[in-house]
Amino acid sequence: MPSVADFSLSYDKINDSGTFSEGDTIRGKVSLELLKATKVLRLSVKAKGDVNTKWTQWVDNGENGETLRNYGDHRRLLKKKQFLISTKLKETVLSPGSHSFSFDIQIPSKKDLPSSFSGEHGSIRYQLEAKLCRRLRRARKVQEVFNFLSKTVPKKALFIPQTALTKRKNIKKLKGGNVKMEVWLERNVFAPGEMIKVVAKVTNSSEEDLSLRMKLKQDVVYLDDDSYDCKLESELQTSSLRLVGPLSEQEEEWGMPLSPNTPLSIHNCKRIKLQYSLVGALKVQFSKTVLEVSLPLVIITQDMFPPGEPGPSLNQGSDLTPAPGLYRAMPSVADFSLSFDKINNSGTFSEGDTIRGKVSLELLKATKVLSLSVKAKGDVNTKWTLLTNDEECGETLREYGGHRRLFKKKQFLISTKLKETVLSPGSHSFSFDIQIPSKKYLPSSFSGEHGSIRYQLEAKLCRRLKRARKVQQTFNFWSKSVPKKALFVPQTALTKTNFRKLKRGDVILEVRLERNVFAPSEMIKVVAKVTNSSEENLIPRMKLKQDVIYSGNDTSYRESETNELQTSSLRLVGPRSEQEEEWGMFLSPKTPPSIHNCKLIKLEYSLVVALEMRNFSTDLEISLPLVIIFSGQDAKSLFPPGGKPGPS
Repeated sequence: MPSVADFSLSYDKINDSGTFSEGDTIRGKVSLELLKATKVLRLSVKAKGDVNTKWTQWVDNGENGETLRNYGDHRRLLKKKQFLISTKLKETVLSPGSHSFSFDIQIPSKKDLPSSFSGEHGSIRYQLEAKLCRRLRRARKVQEVFNFLSKTVPKKALFIPQTALTKRKNIKKLKGGNVKMEVWLERNVFAPGEMIKVVAKVTNSSEEDLSLRMKLKQDVVYLDDDSYDCKLESELQTSSLRLVGPLSEQEEEWGMPLSPNTPLSIHNCKRIKLQYSLVGALKVQFSKTVLEVSLPLVIITQDMFPPGEPGPSLNQGSDLTPAPGLYRAMPSVADFSLSFDKINNSGTFSEGDTIRGKVSLELLKATKVLSLSVKAKGDVNTKWTLLTNDEECGETLREYGGHRRLFKKKQFLISTKLKETVLSPGSHSFSFDIQIPSKKYLPSSFSGEHGSIRYQLEAKLCRRLKRARKVQQTFNFWSKSVPKKALFVPQTALTKTNFRKLKRGDVILEVRLERNVFAPSEMIKVVAKVTNSSEENLIPRMKLKQDVIYSGNDTSYRESETNELQTSSLRLVGPRSEQEEEWGMFLSPKTPPSIHNCKLIKLEYSLVVALEMRNFSTDLEISLPLVIIFSGQDAKSLFPPGGKPGPS
């Protein structure tokens, strides 16, 4: 039964846009809802910022041809921690009920941090994370993302008018003259929601008709630790002006409104750069561009404009206000899903079964695909923490655990080594069938306090220069393998003990089981015989125990947990008497099967019959090992011919 019913984290907004900047203090609270008294080692909150980049690219691999290579990097930008409960040796006991802990963390004012960002191949993310640590428990975490806007202004930001003038050019393909273009900007610093005022002057000494266009371009550059980069260019806005006829001169002024959701420029991050430029282009009609002028722009917030300088003026007649936004590329995949068919009422699979299903794709536009695959996999993971004695630091919390891949089978639905497959817009469905190995002894699915055995289907969509997209579905696996210690014939455990502290006599307890192999929903029939030659009253009790043993990669470290699933009491056995009684204990239909064929997790059961004696600290006890196999009609096939009856 869990002790923590709810663990949450919240923070207070300091402005309408819900953003924070350098020097701001984040205030909030951590809430705990406890069902029972709980011992806590530590409770902490930290603010952190991280930048991550990742992309794939085809590279020439000599004799092997082109191969797909992964690039990317990670950098920690910020980390500030505050302890709400901190004990080095002793634990703090919190009473049942609701608990609230306030915190305030100040973002460094002198640190040059980039603004929040989310793009196709990377992100800059700021988070609050609360962490609850308890002895012999996996640390529990809860996170909240907050939006950060940098107040630092790039050195190239100019708050005074600037002019870009192209030199006179002789265009050979033009008839009879040269072309000259000048572009003026009031400044190169703007805020989201603002109007960019542009003046362009074109002198056309040729005999060609020229068209003038203005484009707002956005360039995102992703880098890794080896100086490899990936650049994405996009045109956010375009506008066309009047034609400039032959042997004429034309000057025009117009405005280009910035979207209020335009993300801020990023110049102070080593792994992600976000840059803008205003491009003026001259084109000969029905031909390519012949002359181009590019002016760099810087997008900042309103309050970053220096005092006394001309600040941003919003579009007249519009109620748009500058607001921060995260960059989102137009997606091509509207939906990517995975489903599989059940083969029985319980929805479980076993050795040799075939998993059939389909992968569905909903595309908004024509999409180039490198590969589409489905794989079935099984993994076992364990993790727990222990207090260890360190001579220098005293007692410290150390983590133990392990991981094993149980099996993996992959099937390609689309596979191209060099060329890409183009899928048309609309719905696409791909069928698959993967057979689970029949000769491999795999453990059953399991989820416990310190580990799990999990089986999954995973569909993976790979596209050039795109982060691979994955979708997963968990399926339940029940093993058909039976441990060697499973006995399908009756067994008897006999214990005779002479208790010196008892008055004038001994106590003999005899327990008989029909077999030690059972299935969920079955009844365990037990016969217990008690011979009481003493003068004490005895109370027989029966318990179904579950023992889970977790191991790590280093097998010398282990962690275990014991649970009493069911208990029942029999009639009291009086002094100088003998009593034999038969009774049954129903197994829950949700009882997980025994796990004997996994190196990291063992799941064992035992039936314990104990005689409780008043005024004595120790009881007379007999423990009989049990084996729980998977439920269903196929369970009967596990029992040997001519043996005792199988599950009923």
